[in-house]
Amino acid sequence: MVAKFNCDSDAESVVRESERSGDSLPCLNKNNSIESLPSNVKKQVFALSLNTEYFIDTFGLNSVGFLTLTFKEPIDKPKEANRRFNSFASNFLRKNTVSWIKVQERHLSGRIHFHLLIAVDADIRTGFDFEAVRKRDYSSVSPELKQLWKLFRENCPKYGFGRHQLEPVKSTAEGMAKYLSKYLTKDMGKRYPSDKGARLVSYGRCSRIASSRFSWFSDGAKLFRTKLAIFVHSVADHLGVEPSFESMKEALGERWMRNHRHQIMNIDLSGTES
Repeated sequence: MVAKFNCDSDAESVVRESERSGDSLPCLNKNNSIESLPSNVKKQVFALSLNTEYFIDTFGLNSVGFLTLTFKEPIDKPKEANRRFNSFASNFLRKNTVSWIKVQERHLSGRIHFHLLIAVDADIRTGFDFEAVRKRDYSSVSPELKQLWKLFRENCPKYGFGRHQLEPVKSTAEGMAKYLSKYLTKDMGKRYPSDKGARLVSYGRCSRIASSRFSWFSDGAKLFRTKLAIFVHSVADHLGVEPSFESMKEALGERWMRNHRHQIMNIDLSGTES
């Protein structure tokens, strides 16, 4: 299964423009469960949440799968775990998927395993009966997903992986964002000395719009939030609705902020100064 997806770099512009000017990311209260975390961890979780939703929105929910990879050996060093994964990604994932997002998690024993979102060039979700598959009835599984299962069975052992599981995404993009973020925050509480400097999250091609290297309270962040607020209030006044992100989503669609990024970024504030 060869990936045929072409990246739309323009879809990343709102965040890239923010990062270049020191802006923060919009909607800072998107995940209230991260408020008690250290700032650097909070940024990683926030970026992962945005990237997960972007990933699923970009490649399509029906073409995204959730993959768990467990090593056959008791690997507990991030350097060795990532060395094996990088080889797997370069030689297998790159050839058989469109892109991926990987999050590391430790078992209670300390062993490392990975959770991934993978995008493929096929619909692997339509008709998939999750309950039937749990009971080992695979009649609802698409031929494309069965072929992927075969490829993973044949190739995972070559890179030291034992048990692995790939299924379509059962929930929504937002639900999966919360699910992956849970693994990241959970792993933060079980850090080993060998984990220092190790990446807990990594991304394939065209799979992210947000970096954790941003400032929550920079001048650029305040400027962007001001423009965003003006846009929301202007649209709300025109439609006669409450000025909220939910009302924008109902009126303009799930991807309203990305679809209207140019209007937001080009708002002139020169006449708003007192």
